Amino acid sequence: MILPKFLSLGASFYRLMKKYDKAADLYETLLKKDPNKRDLYPIIADTYLKANRAGAKFMPVFERALFLNPRHREIALLVANFYLRKGATDDKAIAIYENALKFEPTHTHLLRTLATLYLKKRNHLKAIEMYERLLKLGQADAVVYKNLSKVYLHEQRTDPEALEVYRKTLSLDPHNRTLNLTLSQAYLKDRRMDEEALSVYEKALEFAPEDIKLREALGQAYLQKGDFNKARATLVQWLTSPSFVYTPESAGILSLFIEANLKLATYNEVILFLTRLLEIHPHDKSLLEGLSRVYQQVQCLDQNALEIYERTLKIKPTDLGLHNILAKAYFQNERLDDCMNELKIILQLDPASLEEVLANYKEIITRFPDNLRAHSEIGALYLRKKMVSEALESYRKCLALSPQGIDDLLKELQNFLAAHQDEALLEVYWEVGNLYLKKGNLSNALNYFKKVTELGSEYTERILTTLEELLKERPESPDLVNAHAFLTGLYFQKQAYREAKDHMEIVYKYAPNYPEIASRLCTIYERLLNENKDDQESRFKLAVLYQKQGKLEEAIKNLQITSRDPNLKQASKKLLEQCLEERALGMTPFQLTMEFFKQSGFEVHRESEVELSISSLLPRYGKLGDILVQILVTKPLHSSEIREVFAKAMKKYQGNVEGKIAFVIVATPPESGAYHQIYTYKSENGFTLIPLSDVLLKKSIIDSVCAQELEKNISLFTGQGDLYSNNSPIVDPLHFFGRERVIDELMDYINNLQHVGLFGMRKIGKTSLIWQLKERLSKHLVAYIDLQEVPKDCNFLYKKLIAELVRDFKFKFPHAELPELELTEPYGSRGDAKVDFSSDLLTLNDYLQEKYGHTKIVLLLDEIERLIPGSLDEEGFVGFNEFLGAIRGISQRYRFLVSIVVGVNPRISRTDRWGSQDNPMFQFYKEVFLPFFNEKDCNRMITNIGEQLGLTYSAESLTRIYQETGGHPFITRQLCSLILSRVSHRPSQIQVEQVEEAVSYYIENRADYLESIWQRLSRTEQHLVIRLAKQSSCSLEELIPDKLFPDRKRALQKAMPSLRENSLIKKSDGKYTLSMELFRKWILNTQLTLTSLPNS
Repeated sequence: MILPKFLSLGASFYRLMKKYDKAADLYETLLKKDPNKRDLYPIIADTYLKANRAGAKFMPVFERALFLNPRHREIALLVANFYLRKGATDDKAIAIYENALKFEPTHTHLLRTLATLYLKKRNHLKAIEMYERLLKLGQADAVVYKNLSKVYLHEQRTDPEALEVYRKTLSLDPHNRTLNLTLSQAYLKDRRMDEEALSVYEKALEFAPEDIKLREALGQAYLQKGDFNKARATLVQWLTSPSFVYTPESAGILSLFIEANLKLATYNEVILFLTRLLEIHPHDKSLLEGLSRVYQQVQCLDQNALEIYERTLKIKPTDLGLHNILAKAYFQNERLDDCMNELKIILQLDPASLEEVLANYKEIITRFPDNLRAHSEIGALYLRKKMVSEALESYRKCLALSPQGIDDLLKELQNFLAAHQDEALLEVYWEVGNLYLKKGNLSNALNYFKKVTELGSEYTERILTTLEELLKERPESPDLVNAHAFLTGLYFQKQAYREAKDHMEIVYKYAPNYPEIASRLCTIYERLLNENKDDQESRFKLAVLYQKQGKLEEAIKNLQITSRDPNLKQASKKLLEQCLEERALGMTPFQLTMEFFKQSGFEVHRESEVELSISSLLPRYGKLGDILVQILVTKPLHSSEIREVFAKAMKKYQGNVEGKIAFVIVATPPESGAYHQIYTYKSENGFTLIPLSDVLLKKSIIDSVCAQELEKNISLFTGQGDLYSNNSPIVDPLHFFGRERVIDELMDYINNLQHVGLFGMRKIGKTSLIWQLKERLSKHLVAYIDLQEVPKDCNFLYKKLIAELVRDFKFKFPHAELPELELTEPYGSRGDAKVDFSSDLLTLNDYLQEKYGHTKIVLLLDEIERLIPGSLDEEGFVGFNEFLGAIRGISQRYRFLVSIVVGVNPRISRTDRWGSQDNPMFQFYKEVFLPFFNEKDCNRMITNIGEQLGLTYSAESLTRIYQETGGHPFITRQLCSLILSRVSHRPSQIQVEQVEEAVSYYIENRADYLESIWQRLSRTEQHLVIRLAKQSSCSLEELIPDKLFPDRKRALQKAMPSLRENSLIKKSDGKYTLSMELFRKWILNTQLTLTSLPNS
């Protein structure tokens, strides 16, 4: 027995020797011994192959070997071929074919076999794969195409490859129904209309004559080919068949049918057909669109067509052609608004159709020339084309047809301008301005005219003419002020300054408190003066404006010229005084001093902030050379300051001060020692130092009396004048004495808003006190009026008070802007003066409270008796009671106004009625009676003035003077003036004897004032005074005995308060005496004839 090992070695040897038969036998022996030896099968199979043993007998070995090694090419192909020859079709065979195909991918027999097997097994994807591989190998026979088409159809393939297969298959089998229909559907899907597709559709339609989509496609293909008859026939064949029922799916065929008929111009047939269908399907969109399309083609404009167009438009609102035909139909049927609506839509849909739309509107206007809307629309179109002139002409026709359409027209033009802001559309701006004028809207009209002038000057003359015609009707109407202002600007640009002035003056009349208006008017006046320097009227008006603007120097300069014109002399002089006053009120002490001496004829040289040097060429001053002026307003003037000034004078004049003078400017009266020092230098060194108050300087400048006041003071201080003799109210505080308590009392009343009546006999110093009070009211707004100097009409008084308040406002608040007032110059009230006065007071107060706070308005009314009715049937001011009522009403309601009335008689607050009218001021004023000086104040006045004149007084002489005058300031000064006139040399001391001598002379020769006091007393008061004069002193019981009749007693009792209030009598230790011994002596000498009292 041979061992397997040796059998294997033997088989291997025979293979090596290529004796494959013997090797095969040995392998078979080994296989029989061990059938499960896996690694033996591949070797045996390979040996069989080489030994050409391939019959069925050996196939199990090959199959076993292939199973163990499927990658063996020869075995795989051998087994596959065996199965092919055997015709095997099971799954095992398919797997063997697939495996073999990996080694021979172009094996057509394998591919066909597999394709057939897969087709049978309905594995279409694998079948397709095999057939497509055959096609790629050029095996495109009928069977392949048919079977591949079959698979494609089953898979519903319509891709290009599938379609190509179908076409090839149909070429082999042209009557294949399924392929024809499939290919037609594919072409339909791709919307193919070429010859090939047309052929497919024709053939497919034979198999499916009811296929609507197929018939539609065929009809469309014929249309595209241009074979309209065939297209129509194809479509009519179906549309007229008994089985035809119109459905929405039929719309495509219907559209093609319409198209074919349109191409063949068989309009009536299609219209009839569509109309019939619409009767059945009235809401079908396709039918409507189709019929509308036919009507449009034939340009049918009758009522039936118009209805179809309208219905179709609801379906296709943006169909431009439909809107066009509908517009024509509306026009044909004279439905013009509808026509124009369509034209507007057409323009919205197609802006490029502007010219065509414009032509349509022109056609409308040609046929219907009075159609308002057509003119309006064509105007808008012209604007759109920027054909401005044509547009405006159309709009003017609109206004001619319908004036009430002006608002719509304005809106249209304004929208146009808003859209073209960067363009200079002068004509449009001009037209809009005119339209606003027609509407009566002047403000808007001027805005547009202004724009016109900004863009160019072409329309300037037209604007001037238009506005001038407007203003002719109402030349000074307040509501046309803006028109005057606009014309001013235009005339100014033309350098027509005279016309500009005329209009600007009207503007200023109604708006005097606008600085820019005043400034513009000033410029116009200046230009007029450049043209004609002799135009004094313009110069005066310019000065008025300068004064209001605070340009006082310019105003004064011009007024000095106009004051030489006879026609303007009075007005110029008055305004010049105001300007001088305002200028003085606004000056600093340094400026006041310089101006005062300049107006006095001096050349002024500034040495420092507080020192000037002045000189004059006038003979009376020239000999004095340079004169020192020292400004010391910041502190009281004591003897030490006087010494400092003297030292400067010594230095200036190199020690030689004899015959020299100097001035010192002060704000408060010098101390008594200062006056003594002044007189010492005068008497010992021949040097005269003259104090001048800043108040005096200010008032002298205002009144243009600087030279006179300077001469007066030089005369007084150089010993040539009488400082006691002064019959006018004291303005200069250097010469005002006493009254500090009264002024303080009045200030308290003002601060507490208490209205005051200041009363006292004439020449007692009421007005002088009021002037000094004004200086203390620096934080309040003050108006002082002397009622003797104004007309007896409260309408004027209202205006005068406001003017004074404005003047004080400008002085005290120079940097503030005066609010707009009703009663200010130059025009005053244009309505109720009382109402305007109240309004102006409130306006001023509101401004002052806002800006400064706690500021009051104080009205000082001097000579108050003139305002109210007198005791001798004298009439008061016109409207006096309303004026007083206004003062009281404003004060009580708003708490900022205080009035102080000044007079002799307190009747204004003690009389309850004026005839039939209640007195609003009854018991309203706090009565303050101005008394005589007390002895201290009286002596201070006497000695201070005396020291300036080189006089001193013995104690006895001062006491005697006070006894004689009772401290009455005016009588005291008169008596001292008499004493001075009798002094032969100075310095000198006055003794009692000189006083007595003066008293005697006064009673005999200077008692006019005493006479006036006497005459103003009532008869009852005179009898009381005479009794006191006779008895020197009396008790009340002695003056008014109980034994008198009641009427007499009451009359005497009523007279006593008046005598006490006026300080004519005084009470001491229960006894009454006359206050002035001088008065008692005069009565005893002159009035003793009056001895009895009246009985009633």
